[in-house]
Amino acid sequence: MHSGDPIQPMDSIQQVDPTHPVQQSQPDATQPTPANNIDVVVTQEAPTKDTKQTNKQPQPTWDGPNGNATYRYIPEGVQGWNWGAFMFNFYWGLGNKSYLPLLCLITVFNIIWAFVCGIKGNEWAWTNGAYQDVETFQAVQKTWNRAGLFAFIMAAIGIILVILFYIFIFAAVFVNYQNNGGSSY
Repeated sequence: MHSGDPIQPMDSIQQVDPTHPVQQSQPDATQPTPANNIDVVVTQEAPTKDTKQTNKQPQPTWDGPNGNATYRYIPEGVQGWNWGAFMFNFYWGLGNKSYLPLLCLITVFNIIWAFVCGIKGNEWAWTNGAYQDVETFQAVQKTWNRAGLFAFIMAAIGIILVILFYIFIFAAVFVNYQNNGGSSY
């Protein structure tokens, strides 16, 4: 808007119908033109969820901010918790070419990092793997998830049994101590 142009009230501004293309006039010498150094970014339309058609094309890659690293597009079906990465963290990491789970070998830090592996595991596996589509990725990770969930349930049962064992031992010692009148042999 030039300094000599009058300000139009809001009710006089034309409404644009998004279904019809906008007619643009050719700029004349008095109107400012857009900058010529603006890069045009072409985006792909997001695929619709259609279970009958699968996208078998490799996902696009692009250079990261530092120019060296290559990042891959993370599709919608990849995010989520990964029991395999949580329970078998460094084995899972080696099998999926993700080496950040190897930090679970550090004592005490591994407790926190195992949860990070469970949260970010699917994204790491997708980024570092050579999966052509989400269905193949999910089939591979499904086996890791089943094994990891089974191991988690077995570990929880084991911990509960150990706690119960110690409770019964301490209860037996306490009852024996009470029955003997508090005296030791």
